[in-house]
Amino acid sequence: MITFGSFLPSLWSSTTTVYSGLRSRRCYEITKFSFHQHATGSLWLVDLASNTTTPLTTDPHAQSDPVWSPDSRYVAFNLLPNGGSDPPYLVQKIEIGTQQSQPIYGDHERHWVEDWSPDGGFLLTHDTKTFSIIPVTGNSKPKALYSSSSVKDEFHLSPDGQVIAYGDNRTGAWEVFVASFPSFHDIKQVSSAGGVQPRWRGDGKELFFIDPQ
Repeated sequence: MITFGSFLPSLWSSTTTVYSGLRSRRCYEITKFSFHQHATGSLWLVDLASNTTTPLTTDPHAQSDPVWSPDSRYVAFNLLPNGGSDPPYLVQKIEIGTQQSQPIYGDHERHWVEDWSPDGGFLLTHDTKTFSIIPVTGNSKPKALYSSSSVKDEFHLSPDGQVIAYGDNRTGAWEVFVASFPSFHDIKQVSSAGGVQPRWRGDGKELFFIDPQ
């Protein structure tokens, strides 16, 4: 049985986030569109109102891990010419409606896309043990911010960009942790009996996650 847990991040809730119209638009777009991954590994946009689907890009290679930009104009994703088993591992973005992707970064190291920063400036990525950020424009070289021997996943920034939530199996089971961003100081476990896939509430005052128990 899958249940849901939540955490009130009182230690980090001293600031109040005010959402712009663009932020509201992003919420609208998320309710309007979803993603579907075909067996071939291609990503498709799903219009939830009409239940119609269109391919995100015309590129025939495998794609994964789509994330919306804060203004909902773009989607960033991983493009995997060799299916993900061999390099190169590419990070690309695409403007909705164009189907023509633009390169952000790519080399022989995996950088799985997890989230787009609230200010739109960088992507949150990881290689399962090291967390990095990749600027969306300019010098797109990844910058490692946190690394440890345990496997980690699902990095997501709070709406104010000050706290990061993620999953970590350092205890031998998946648990949800939060830490100050970008320093990764004050790391705290917030799940008590297992937890995965943390997501912030829109105002950043509550964190939701799946309890696998």
